[in-house]
Amino acid sequence: MTRPAGEGATWMRNLRLLSRPSALLFCLWAHDVAAHSLPAESPAAAVRQRIGYADVEIEYSRPRVRGRAIWDVLVPYGEVWRTGANYPTFFEVSEAIRVEGEELPAGRYALYTIPRPDVWTVIFSRNTELWGAFGYEPSADALRVEVTPRPATYFAESFTIEIADVGLTSASLVLRWADLEVPVRLETDVEDRLVAAVAEAKPDDWAALWRGARALAELGRRPELVVEWMRRSLAVERNWMNLWTAAELAAGAGETEEAVALGEEALAACRAAAPYCPYADTYARRIASWRTSSGGSSSAGSGAGTRTMK
Repeated sequence: MTRPAGEGATWMRNLRLLSRPSALLFCLWAHDVAAHSLPAESPAAAVRQRIGYADVEIEYSRPRVRGRAIWDVLVPYGEVWRTGANYPTFFEVSEAIRVEGEELPAGRYALYTIPRPDVWTVIFSRNTELWGAFGYEPSADALRVEVTPRPATYFAESFTIEIADVGLTSASLVLRWADLEVPVRLETDVEDRLVAAVAEAKPDDWAALWRGARALAELGRRPELVVEWMRRSLAVERNWMNLWTAAELAAGAGETEEAVALGEEALAACRAAAPYCPYADTYARRIASWRTSSGGSSSAGSGAGTRTMK
């Protein structure tokens, strides 16, 4: 920053009149201007993931270890950490989800943490205007949860945020740096909206019925609806996709004879659809294992049963 010649004393005197927070912001602004064209020491990164119907977006910076001791040295235990570098990490979600079983409304949050040896506090703050954790106030917290850190599966030179183990309704938000990682469970609900979506689909949409049945089966919910949707899907069209799902459901219910029959039909359809269906060998092996396990005869099913799908 330049100033007119001969006015150095006045300029410095005016700078001293700035409040401490203003002086801090001034220095940060000057640093940003000077470093604008230089590579970032802690480069920006982003993560985006859909979990169920909720879109999660994370923006953060990635400091490096660079030979330094991290935990309880660079990042002190028992103090609020920005969870990265520069600005705090930002966590945005399009609709309400559960974090470690606690509800977090839709919105944009600053993600802070308080590291400790055996337990971390994860904080979602409504105040997204701060630099780092300077000026953090607990009164702005939307949610606090406690999680357990664990040894990292690999040494992370750069601080990393990952959304792992993504399923239909859940995922793990993993904070990883140096030799430590911290998993945070994220969950959402899909069942009611899934059922409504299938109900709104066209009656001859075999794929909507098939996908809906697969999803409910994975969730372990409404077995009678799974059977109904699969029956209706097969009534519209029989192809290697819905036939194989029906075979697996029958096998899971212990109805081996039906599983083998549906599996053989799926295998024939798969071979006819080559190269678009690459699973013929897999199907053949599974069918053989069903035959072996049953001794060639069907076994009693459990639950809702699947015989009506044929």
